[in-house]
Amino acid sequence: MIALFGALGGAEHGWEVPAEERTLSAVAARLVGWAERSQPRNSVLLWMGHGESDGRDAWLAVYDSQRGAGPRR
Repeated sequence: MIALFGALGGAEHGWEVPAEERTLSAVAARLVGWAERSQPRNSVLLWMGHGESDGRDAWLAVYDSQRGAGPRR
């Protein structure tokens, strides 16, 4: 996947932190940083991990997620 985006000028920005530090608050802070970039750009966010979708909402699992939390209903 990275090679495909690289051919189009994309760049990978991996998250090099241990799994136990990928908590909900850490993920939220990282997503805010991604969304609040000052310069215009096109981007793709690719989440590789666990989660669920009910077709309308999505729930992404993080290190400290509760089992069965799923999308809010």
